[in-house]
Amino acid sequence: MFTLPYHFRNQVVMHNTASPLSNVQSIEELKPYRVGIVRDVYLLEHLNEHHLNVIQYDALPNLIQALAFGWVDAIIGPELSLKFFARKANFSHLSVFGTIPLDGAEYEDFRIGVLKHNETLYRQLAEGLQAIPSKRLEQMLAVWQDYGTQHINNSSQFRLTEQQTSYVRRLGPLRVGLMREYAPFSFEENGHLQGLTVDILSRIQDKTGLQVIPITDRWSVLFDLFQRGEIDIITNISYRPAREDFTRFTSPYYVIPNVAFTRSSTFQLNSIDDLAEKRIAIGSGIFYEDLLRQRFW
Repeated sequence: MFTLPYHFRNQVVMHNTASPLSNVQSIEELKPYRVGIVRDVYLLEHLNEHHLNVIQYDALPNLIQALAFGWVDAIIGPELSLKFFARKANFSHLSVFGTIPLDGAEYEDFRIGVLKHNETLYRQLAEGLQAIPSKRLEQMLAVWQDYGTQHINNSSQFRLTEQQTSYVRRLGPLRVGLMREYAPFSFEENGHLQGLTVDILSRIQDKTGLQVIPITDRWSVLFDLFQRGEIDIITNISYRPAREDFTRFTSPYYVIPNVAFTRSSTFQLNSIDDLAEKRIAIGSGIFYEDLLRQRFW
């Protein structure tokens, strides 16, 4: 039993811009080329009916590799996934050639399927899916399209120069300091590092080709390592004039207010002087530590 579709996707043709396809407008015009697909994909029967020279590969990453290394002339697969794996492998010379009519087989709908005997489960899933607002589904799709660089590539013409690309290749992996307990910016959960800062760092890698080695610890430890030059980059660092002696700052990617938490329902914080004679807890090494110590120690 099938739910209603929650996503539609296109099957596209990708080629190598170093040896591009020439004037291909129909499936018949693919006959002179070696065409790669994922093994046993639903398109196989359709492509065989048109007598294409089809070569099958076990998975999408292998398909991308085959095109990059010239083992095939073109590949057919889902647009977002092909872009993602090409980007992940840094194959910037691979690009989508376009959508070629495949008698309707170029469009695919995604649904949730439930074994036919389990009608109760099916109804719960179908009702749950229908309860998700269409706008929310669009937002989730936009996030994952952005993860595959679809939006970024379309909205930005950012490209490294040849000199910059050469520099990045010579640079080697960079040691990057990330706090391990600073949700939602950088934190570990089930052994996996995640958060807003981690996502931003990943996107910078995608756009520049930089390689990083995450170094996770407490802020005070990371800051000390950074000052001693034992890590190359530190994230989640706030601008302070005193830090300019040893730090080059990017523009801010997030502005965060600092607030006070209290167990008292009557306490009012209108100025720093309201903290007088209070026991104040702060994170070790935080940039306003010296200010508080001077005023209240």
